[in-house]
Amino acid sequence: MSVRIKVNPVLQRFTEDKRVVEVSGDTIATCLDNLITKHPDVKSKIYDNHGNLLALVLIGAQVLGRKDLERSIEDGAELSLITALGGG
Repeated sequence: MSVRIKVNPVLQRFTEDKRVVEVSGDTIATCLDNLITKHPDVKSKIYDNHGNLLALVLIGAQVLGRKDLERSIEDGAELSLITALGGG
C-alpha cells in the first residue's frame, strides 16, 4: 500500500528537503517506521526516547495520538507530519 506523508518545513531538512515522502504500510505506525527507514535522522523529531510521539500526525484535519498508530490506513492515503512548537 502506498501512502504519502507530507512533511512540515521544519522536518524537511531530515528528509533530504522532500516535502512529500512516499512510503508503504497498512497501519500508521508501519508508515512512520518506513519513513524512518528511508530517513533515519527524522526519528528523534517524531518520537522521544520512550517512543512517545513528539510530532503531530494528521489524516486530513484529524489529529492522531499514540493510540491511533495501529489504525489501518488505506492505499493512497495522505498523512501530514507537523512538529510541535514550544515557547512562551
